[in-house]
Formats: sequence, structure tokens, C-alpha cells
Amino acid sequence: LDTAKENVASAVDNLDSLACEGLDQLTSKVPALKEATPELLETAKDTTVTYAEYAKEYVASYSLAQIALKLGDKGLQVVTDALKLAGLEESKHVKPVLTGIKTIRRHARAVRRAGAKAAGIEPAKTIGEASLLGAVAEIVGLNFFLSVVGLQLVPANMQTNAKTAELDTTIEEETVEDKLSNDRIASYVSDEDPDFVPGD
Repeated sequence: LDTAKENVASAVDNLDSLACEGLDQLTSKVPALKEATPELLETAKDTTVTYAEYAKEYVASYSLAQIALKLGDKGLQVVTDALKLAGLEESKHVKPVLTGIKTIRRHARAVRRAGAKAAGIEPAKTIGEASLLGAVAEIVGLNFFLSVVGLQLVPANMQTNAKTAELDTTIEEETVEDKLSNDRIASYVSDEDPDFVPGD
């Protein structure tokens, strides 16, 4: 019985020393583990959110995801227009739905733009690059005939508005997380958004 106690005691001592050495090695390799638990949780949460943002932008950089985001935005725009056309926009039950749709569309546009930026997609510079119909119009020389009366077809992203230049307060180096922060969203007025085009 005494030898069994001694064997168990030595085994526990060995396990304790192994655990302490292993923990010391782990904390030396990962210094964040030395922080207090709430700080460690906050760091882990921030890191997870950052990597989730990177993953979201990466997935959104694929053309299929770009198309899906654009189609989703169009579908939500149709729903919003239908509710407004029906005169339900001021309804007690529909108003929160419209607010939610606006928020979803805003997030989807930001993700789509971040994905396009990550993919290096440049906006169309000529009407021919914008769509198949635009390419046909360019081949036929429609802009030449329109220029006779002072008109010209241009891609939607090339349209300029004098107001949009002074409203553009975005910083190119801002992350999607900064752009979608609660403070920015609370002070956001979609009618003044220079990037928002109803047909976009």
C-alpha cells in the first residue's frame, strides 16, 4: 500500500511538473495567454471579427458572389419600391421592415464594393464595357448620332453630380468594419450617399 501511494505521488508530481513546463512553453510562444481572461476574450473576439471580414471580402471578390449580391440588392429594391407604391411605407408594421431592408442593402453594397476592390475590378470606362447592349450601341455608333443633339451614353458609374464631390467623406484606407460601425450607420443618410445609385 505504501509503495502504491509513493508511485501515485511521484506520478502526480511528474504530471504537475510536465503541465507547468508545458504551460510555461505555451505562454512563452503565445504571450496573449498571459493577459487577464476578459482581455484575452476581447483580443480573441477582435481577431475573429477581423478574419471574418477578410473572409467575407475574399468570398465577395468572386464574380459569382458579385452577381448574387447585385441580384439580392435588386430584389430588395423591388420589395422596397412595391411597399412604397402600395403606400405601406408609413405603416406601423412595415416601417421597421423597410429600415431593415435599407440596412441590409447598405451592408451588401459595402461588401460588394470591398469584394470588387479586392478582386481589382475596375468600373466600366466606356458604354461598351458596361453591358452587351452598350457594346452594340458602341459598335453602331449611337453616341455619334446622340452627340449631334448634345447627348452621350455613359456607364452609370461615370455619371457625375456636383453634390457628390462635396459629400464624399470616405477614406480609402478605411476597413469595411470601420465603414459599418454603429456610429457611422447611425449618422448615415442614404439620400446623400454619393455611391448609391437606385439602379445599382
